[in-house]
Amino acid sequence: VEAPSSSHQATKQGGEGNKDRNRAVPRGPPPPPSPPASPLPFATLLNPPPAPKPKPKTFSARSSLIFQADGKPPNPIASGSLNGRTSCVVSFDAGFHLDGSGSCLDDELFSDVSERLRTWDPYWKIVEVLGTRKIAADPSQRAQKLTSVGTRTTPCVPSHQSGPVLLDHPSSCASVYVDMPKEVLRSKFWKRDWSGKLLPPGYRPWGVRWGSLSHPYKDERGKERDRLQTGDRRLIVRTLPLQRHPKDTKKRADGHLWPKGTFLQLKQGVSEQVLSILQRKQQSHAHSEWKGMSHPLDLTLKVKSTNVPFELKLCSKEIVENSANYVDAVNGTLMGSYALHVAICEYVAPDDLYDRLMGNADGGDVTIPKISLRSARKMLKEYFSDQTVLIDDSDDEDKEAKSDEGKNVEDSKSLTFSLLCQISKTAMQTPVRGRHCKHMQCMDLRNFLHANMNVSGGRWRCGVCEDFVNVRDLVHCGLFQAMLNSLGSQVSGARDRVSLRADGNWKLMDENRLRHNKRGRSLPSDTNNANGGGTNPSIDTEVIELI
Repeated sequence: VEAPSSSHQATKQGGEGNKDRNRAVPRGPPPPPSPPASPLPFATLLNPPPAPKPKPKTFSARSSLIFQADGKPPNPIASGSLNGRTSCVVSFDAGFHLDGSGSCLDDELFSDVSERLRTWDPYWKIVEVLGTRKIAADPSQRAQKLTSVGTRTTPCVPSHQSGPVLLDHPSSCASVYVDMPKEVLRSKFWKRDWSGKLLPPGYRPWGVRWGSLSHPYKDERGKERDRLQTGDRRLIVRTLPLQRHPKDTKKRADGHLWPKGTFLQLKQGVSEQVLSILQRKQQSHAHSEWKGMSHPLDLTLKVKSTNVPFELKLCSKEIVENSANYVDAVNGTLMGSYALHVAICEYVAPDDLYDRLMGNADGGDVTIPKISLRSARKMLKEYFSDQTVLIDDSDDEDKEAKSDEGKNVEDSKSLTFSLLCQISKTAMQTPVRGRHCKHMQCMDLRNFLHANMNVSGGRWRCGVCEDFVNVRDLVHCGLFQAMLNSLGSQVSGARDRVSLRADGNWKLMDENRLRHNKRGRSLPSDTNNANGGGTNPSIDTEVIELI
């Protein structure tokens, strides 16, 4: 006969009456489990992209580009390289091939580039893309004879016409020809301003102040800069890698990035000039490393008239290679190949972007979805089950006897959250978090937009988990919003923590107390006498302990 367990002994010692009474209570079937939380809603696209055009017909077309010297005195090195180079002529394939070679970029991939820029750089709303061209479509696409293509960087080699072979010649290049008079004629938006109203007669196309700054001012160094405001339209040039390196996805968010050692040259009529851009720099201690920030290029100052076409030529030291060895390789792209994007863009300030994302103003591309309070509470229960562990060493009979008690314990569990924004350390107004974030803690939307308006290494990182999150992946939490609506006036830097139970009820916790202790400390007598034999007074040290 087995010895009775400790729980059985405790029951006998405590009396048989309780055990009999517990067994006498009729037990019905257990309640059905509550349905899981609804899937997180997606952002509403107000301006979805059009269907992509068919792929072009494969062809080859050898072409050449002439580049001026990089770093010829007294001009600095424009490519960010450690060493300059002499003028050169490079040859490249201007055609289209299914393996990703050639400078022509099919419309499907080019449209994806525009969507990536809209997603990760919402402060520049794309109004009109320039520089695309019409070529013959794939013969299998009988519905259309012509299709549209963009431009991407492709491998290049020194031309035989350039004389001696350069030791440090460019590895890739691209060229975009923009026929401004034809772009104006075929555009549907050049007569309208940022609000959609018709421009007055004689106004500049697209409402752009060609050849000048929108709102000029001088900084502390006396350099003239532009104080952009919502609605200002500029000619913006950006590049985007068609295939991101796995290491790069962990270091920075997706978005504009110049190829390594980018050298830009603008041709208008018969005159050509080298353009200065803010880009990564080659490191002297490791020539293979390029570090720094990449800023978009505002080409509006250089293009003074829309009556003259211009050509933008680019060469770089980025090596274009096969991407088949990478797991997430995009079909039809090569590693190191970049899309060259030239567009009329409209600036949106953070506060105005906030109104558009919340649906309070017109003109936005997306609106942020909101999780209802009911759905948020269901998500909270699932979050509790993942974050808490219940240790139970009792036997089966104890579990049956204490099922009701365990249910009460389950509902009484609580976790602590903060109602302060993790970015600004002030009370939140619009709590949001990333769709793919594993936490419930939120941050403030307006602070998040202000913190990411400038290019930085930590751009678009979540203020809680530091994962990359864009505005289209944000969700507005109804649970945190309900807590802020009821407790917002009481939230401060000294009292921001809230105790949130699994059933969705909350309670604002007491103030964060600071314990001040003054402890007297006297130096030893031999130390006191070392400086003249006198006695030094005791030194009071204040210790602040945060609990």
